[in-house]
Amino acid sequence: EVYIHGYVMAQDGSKMSKSLGNTVDPFPVIQEFGSDALRMGIVSGRSPAVNRGYDPRKVEEARNFCNKLWNVARYIENTIGDNHSARHTAEAINIADHWVLLKLQQLTDELSADLDNYRFSEAYEKLYHMVWDDFADWYLEAGKTTPNHGLLAFGLETILKLAHPFAPFVTETIWQTLKWEKDSLLITSKWPDRKIDFSTSEAKEFEQVREVVSECRNMITNLSLKKPVLRFSVSTFLEEHGSLIARLARLGGVEKSKESQGLRLTSTGFDCWLDVDQKTALEYLVRLKEKQVAETASVARLKTRLANKSYVDNAPDKLITETKAQLEEAETRLKQITTEIGGFSKASRDL
Repeated sequence: EVYIHGYVMAQDGSKMSKSLGNTVDPFPVIQEFGSDALRMGIVSGRSPAVNRGYDPRKVEEARNFCNKLWNVARYIENTIGDNHSARHTAEAINIADHWVLLKLQQLTDELSADLDNYRFSEAYEKLYHMVWDDFADWYLEAGKTTPNHGLLAFGLETILKLAHPFAPFVTETIWQTLKWEKDSLLITSKWPDRKIDFSTSEAKEFEQVREVVSECRNMITNLSLKKPVLRFSVSTFLEEHGSLIARLARLGGVEKSKESQGLRLTSTGFDCWLDVDQKTALEYLVRLKEKQVAETASVARLKTRLANKSYVDNAPDKLITETKAQLEEAETRLKQITTEIGGFSKASRDL
């Protein structure tokens, strides 16, 4: 079986040619970023039989992903010490454990199907976000006060095996550094197939915690707040998981209150609000609307430039590609700002 991918084009989208001098020498790239980073950088965002330009940013992102794998392994090794054999008897203890087991099972199933069907780019993107976002940013943070040694070791072993086809050198080196099994190699190891029981309802509870924490973090960052208190009227869920939410969102606390004034959370489904005064919220809304006006003007200017036939016909391909990328980024920022304005406007009605 032969997998035929599209051309790896030059950065400006043209075909690589020695005569044009736009070829990419892989060896300097490997020296700077590593062979695994180049491998994943080429795979990322590439569809079958579709030509796509070489993007050095993808290689840099892949290098950062390799660093993240190292950091995750180092943290887990330092946390569990010699207790790595606990992975053989690992079990879920809290809602974060149930959630990460669900995520690991989903990732294993989806990567298996993607690789069987040659969806390499899709598989890599799922692996990247699971390791970076779900496992490192959420699960490890949630478990810092009471780490589950068995699941930490199980999770790391599973991730290294799933990542091995994409980053064979880094994952093998990490595995040999851990020395959890004598004379074992990842490349000859069995693909993850062990399933640990988990509760989907408890996994859903942690997903709800994430929703509350994410909205709180967004408001805290945008309003430059220092440890605000999250208040609620009636909620068994917030009472039960208040300490976890407060720690992950860096809140001053999660407290029940008879009053019902503050900046309301709009996407969580709970009747809760941050203890923020009206002046602070309205000042931020003004800043957001100023950004909206600026981004709207930027989008209009870039669209006008690309609609200019003379510019498109005469400008270098690289410049046109850069303009299109700038337009895409500006439109994304404008959409985010507009959504945020809607959310803050709705949340501030009761202030």
